[in-house]
Formats: sequence, C-alpha cells, structure tokens
Amino acid sequence: MANVLTANPWVLNTPGTITTDTIRISQLRWVAEGAAAGDNVVVSDSAGHVFWEATAAGVNATIDTNPFEGMTGNIQGFVLTTIDAGKLYVYYA
Repeated sequence: MANVLTANPWVLNTPGTITTDTIRISQLRWVAEGAAAGDNVVVSDSAGHVFWEATAAGVNATIDTNPFEGMTGNIQGFVLTTIDAGKLYVYYA
C-alpha cells in the first residue's frame, strides 16, 4: 500500500517527504501491525530535525501521542524518515 494523503488522517507506511508546507499536527497514531520489539518510526521536519519517534515495546504495538502537547503544533514540512512496520496515522488541523 502506498501513502494515502487524500483524507484526514493521512495514512502512511512508506518513508519519504510527505509535504514541505507548514502544517499543524494534532495527533500521531502508530499502529505497528507486524512489528517486533525494537522496531521504530521516526518523523522529522523539512530541515531534518526529528520531532517525534517511537519504538515498539512488543509485537503489534499501538502508540498514540500528541507530540506538541502544550505547544502550537506547527511544523515546516513532514518527512517520514523511518517506519519499520505498520501504519502511521497523522491527524492534522
């Protein structure tokens, strides 16, 4: 499956630059189907600064987070640097 960017949330499973626009993220949800302990997901902005990463603690982990709690949530660009398994759901405002 390729990345799906036609709705909110985006559904991502393939690394790469998703957008270079400024966006506001409200939530990230990694559903790591098929993951093994130690698998991870890494997200950065267009400048290469990692702003969110997670590591699966076990098989088929699900990790929900608001990476910007207490912050504005605006970032310049969105790059899915690494995803070892599953899908990353990106909820944006």
